[in-house]
Amino acid sequence: MWGLQMKNRKFDLWYYTVSHRMMLLRSAGSGAQPNLDLIFTDVSYLEMPSELKGLTVAEPTPEEMEYLRERAAEKPETVTVLVSGEKRYFVISARMKIAENHLHPLELPFDIPCDMGGIFRRGGEPAKGGESPQA
Repeated sequence: MWGLQMKNRKFDLWYYTVSHRMMLLRSAGSGAQPNLDLIFTDVSYLEMPSELKGLTVAEPTPEEMEYLRERAAEKPETVTVLVSGEKRYFVISARMKIAENHLHPLELPFDIPCDMGGIFRRGGEPAKGGESPQA
């Protein structure tokens, strides 16, 4: 996965939840061009802007690992370096996955726990028997 280049795409911080430490970077598709999603789970450290123009996924250098050890609350084990232009940005997470899809802009490529009493599926559909959560 290191060295994967997506230089002709603009990526936005599409979704982030503190309580479940999930993050989605999305390059929205148009027409026949699919969305390109970078999905991060169990995010423990994030150092990046909300928009990246052009992107290469890179491996951290030893110096960057030392830099992250000084800043991260947890020991950085899985570090993804996102290179945009001449700058390098960092995400420490348990896992990173890249996926193409044709989801609507309001749809997410993963299920999200809902703080209102249930798990919502992609597109906002309730998980249990079509019931809406009660306030």
